[in-house]
Amino acid sequence: DGVVYRIDDGLVGRQRFPKNLFLPGTVGMVGIVAAVSPTGRSYLGYGLGACIVGVAGYLVAHCNIPKLRDFTLSRAVPPALNGMDKQLKRVKKELFKSLEGRVLDVGAGTGSYIKYSHNLPISEYVALEPFPYLIPALKKNADASMTDAQQRGESHPPVTVLNQRLEDLPADQDGKFDAVIFGNVMCEIQDCDAALVHVRRLLRPGGKLYF
Repeated sequence: DGVVYRIDDGLVGRQRFPKNLFLPGTVGMVGIVAAVSPTGRSYLGYGLGACIVGVAGYLVAHCNIPKLRDFTLSRAVPPALNGMDKQLKRVKKELFKSLEGRVLDVGAGTGSYIKYSHNLPISEYVALEPFPYLIPALKKNADASMTDAQQRGESHPPVTVLNQRLEDLPADQDGKFDAVIFGNVMCEIQDCDAALVHVRRLLRPGGKLYF
């Protein structure tokens, strides 16, 4: 989803790279390749534009103005996550058809997985998302999923949206989940061992982790 996480800011916290320009550097390289290739010289303007957009995106994502950062990311991240979901729709549908009981979706983002809970024996779907700027889109997609299920005459579990980090779930939730989903999250957590410790305490015996 274009966001990098580290353990210091919580198991799911935004990473700051004061000396690392990976994002604009990558976009810049694409621009350079387009500019020097035989068929790409005519696209020099597009390459330079991509560099500018990359640098601007990096600065906004890592700026110290929370309102500006959250406003920008709330507009940019949801379309990116929705696009990713469309590409993996068939795979996800096959993977999640075995979900049952109480489900915890860690780093739920915009709630793109909720729609796969239709007609499944799920008692509650808990969508956990630490970033406030994604909560409006998450709630919107949860409502849309339930409305769609109702219109199709399909069952849909109740959805609980929590603006929390994984490690902030209280001890009274230990052993209360039958499944935990780590969609596009495991690859972005620096300390996977610490994250899995929390998953283990939250899962019931025999519970499953989907990632």
